[in-house]
Amino acid sequence: VVSFVFDTGPVPEACSGEAVQEPVLLLPPHMPDNLFHLHNDLILKVSWLLWVFKLDSQSTRLFLWKGGETLMSRKVSMFGLLRLIFKEVAYTAEDRFAKGSCYSQLYWTPSFSYPTYTEAFYFPIEPGFRYAQAAQHWFGVTVKSLGLDSNLAKDRSSTSVFKLAWLQRQRSSNIRYISNFDVVEQVMQQKFKLIKLNFNGDSKQHMVDIVQSLLSADVLIGLHGAGLANALYARPDALLVELRGSYAADNRLFVNVAMLRNMPYYTANVVQFRSKRTSATDVIELPKEVLENIGDDLLANLLRHKLDNLTQKSFGAEPGWEQNGATCRFGDQLPLGNQGIHLPKSGRLTSFKLSRCYLEFEAARSVSRCLLDRNSWDCPGEGPRAQRGAHWTSGSSQFQSVGPRAEIWQ
Repeated sequence: VVSFVFDTGPVPEACSGEAVQEPVLLLPPHMPDNLFHLHNDLILKVSWLLWVFKLDSQSTRLFLWKGGETLMSRKVSMFGLLRLIFKEVAYTAEDRFAKGSCYSQLYWTPSFSYPTYTEAFYFPIEPGFRYAQAAQHWFGVTVKSLGLDSNLAKDRSSTSVFKLAWLQRQRSSNIRYISNFDVVEQVMQQKFKLIKLNFNGDSKQHMVDIVQSLLSADVLIGLHGAGLANALYARPDALLVELRGSYAADNRLFVNVAMLRNMPYYTANVVQFRSKRTSATDVIELPKEVLENIGDDLLANLLRHKLDNLTQKSFGAEPGWEQNGATCRFGDQLPLGNQGIHLPKSGRLTSFKLSRCYLEFEAARSVSRCLLDRNSWDCPGEGPRAQRGAHWTSGSSQFQSVGPRAEIWQ
């Protein structure tokens, strides 16, 4: 058990333990062995705190409550970004607090147990698009911390050859991977320059190489899986393509990732191409003709999006989106519910017309659920999602709400 004593005076010079003058962010347990949950449960919360309180990450410490130790031992390589971006990452927070320390500024969020299925990628529509702002802020903090901000302009594809990153799960996982990936590479390298991504390592140079590669991609594509969360580090004009098998077939997680980054989103039904050589979940063997169609559709749509970006304001997750007048309904082809998805069985991608319809449908869903049930998770600022976090600064005397997720002691 950790206890805190709040004092309105300044941090004492003679503290029984360490006297920490810099801001400290205190975050609940998360799942560091999964790229999706690392960002959903932790990083976007951290980014929102940095953004709303205007904190410099290089002068801020991050303390993490103890979660599953085995999960931490298997943490994904992108966890290394945190150690590069913050002045300090302390795990576990319990061990750090046990030494008896004094803190000038302490920020914290609700102690949800992981996985936090009610957070950013699950229900992203909020007043002020705060998670869209958090996603954009984290992107900016990352490229700046890695020294890539000056290279953003030249990372944009300026050649006639588009670049494609196929996010492939390791075969050792035995589930949800493309079994004939050699055929995938054979077909796609005739149409794109393929980007090789190496996620084994967490050094600064390794992080630079990964993010640089993601920045250079015109297309990020893969089966439904945590790796698609890498889209948070792609350019907003890159295309995100999610191939759907039977697992989480009606799930909108990566539609929401695309929305938060304002990226065109495409999807296809590939469940009918499950390999007959194994009974494992979603081991997919894509026919060459299906891959040819996907590649051709992507090339055509990339050119259309390039022209669209030059001629008009993109439809996406920014304030004022409702004034763009879009009338499409992405949900007509991808409804929620027990009926699953209704996509062409040919494996063809959804259309260019539908690629930016995610926001209107998500907002309509949120509003309709809120009208039916004010306690719905989709009801901004009123349902269980409205639980609050807090912030305290020494020398303060007033507790004041500053947003749907955090409070500040002034």
